[in-house]
Amino acid sequence: MKSKICKHCQKKTEQKYTEAAVNIEQGFTPNSEIWNSRFAMIGFVSILIIEALSGQGIVHFWSDTLSNLW
Repeated sequence: MKSKICKHCQKKTEQKYTEAAVNIEQGFTPNSEIWNSRFAMIGFVSILIIEALSGQGIVHFWSDTLSNLW
């Protein structure tokens, strides 16, 4: 006995995967390195802004901030 599947459901199951889903790159790809460098630049600029606004170095700023929490 063969099960009957509607045409709509059959089309859904026969859809092909996109090329992006099949070709997933892992590791140190150029795209991941670009994003890594962007986040590093954001972090570096954030440190410069904290130092400029607080008038302290980043280590001194965080030691004061964390000591006030305890």
